[in-house]
Amino acid sequence: MAVEPLKPMPDGGAEAPPPVVGFLTIRELPRKSRAAKMRLRQGDVILAVDSEVLRISEVELRDLLSDTDFDQWLLTIWRDGVIFHVFTNGPLNCALGYADPATCDKIADTLKTQRLPNPDTLLTFEVYRDLSRHCEAQDMTPSMVAVVFPLAWLFERRLWEPLGAVFVAYALTFAVHIVAFLVTYILVSLYMRRAQIALVRSFMMYRDKTLWVMMAATDERMVQRICLELDPKAQFAFGQKPPPPEPKKKKSYKISAAVDALDDAP
Repeated sequence: MAVEPLKPMPDGGAEAPPPVVGFLTIRELPRKSRAAKMRLRQGDVILAVDSEVLRISEVELRDLLSDTDFDQWLLTIWRDGVIFHVFTNGPLNCALGYADPATCDKIADTLKTQRLPNPDTLLTFEVYRDLSRHCEAQDMTPSMVAVVFPLAWLFERRLWEPLGAVFVAYALTFAVHIVAFLVTYILVSLYMRRAQIALVRSFMMYRDKTLWVMMAATDERMVQRICLELDPKAQFAFGQKPPPPEPKKKKSYKISAAVDALDDAP
């Protein structure tokens, strides 16, 4: 399969690839496709799979993503000058085409300042936002902390409502009998083991937030940085803030000769 790997740089990074003709872009996006569920958009350009720059056709990409020997693939996406990554566990089920030459030139310029990461270092995040563009980034990687220490996990994820409910349940059962407390603790831990991802998603809906974008990143700060590049008006309660707006230049006004004549008149 014609996939061109990135050349290593002396400092351990990945060398920016040369301009490539034939990047695949999303032409049509059915509502029930995997790409739509991943919150990809029409016009998104697929740059790489598992940090290897693409030189393949739509059929070859579909066959590659259909390989059952791998659990998931890392796609590198270009959207209006912003590069981000997202995991997929199968074909995108959407119509693809080739990006126009002008877009390929913009991508080549963008790649000069970007380095494609190692897929093993990335985690899956989902970003939710409301109508006022208040956003929350949630790590969707299953965690054993949620099973062993549910209160600590709920506090880390800032899920205040279930945190209060679990704390009250622990306090009441502990006041009744230690056995009742242990049974409650075990039941909550079993629930967290099976439904921690569903719990996060349901409480994002409870807060009137909908899924905006999915991406793979090393940490939450990286997610926030990319989100601010995609939408400078996005707001996060924790972490980075959007850069301050550039000061507006004062307009210079020239006095016309007619005004000068009026001022000089007796």
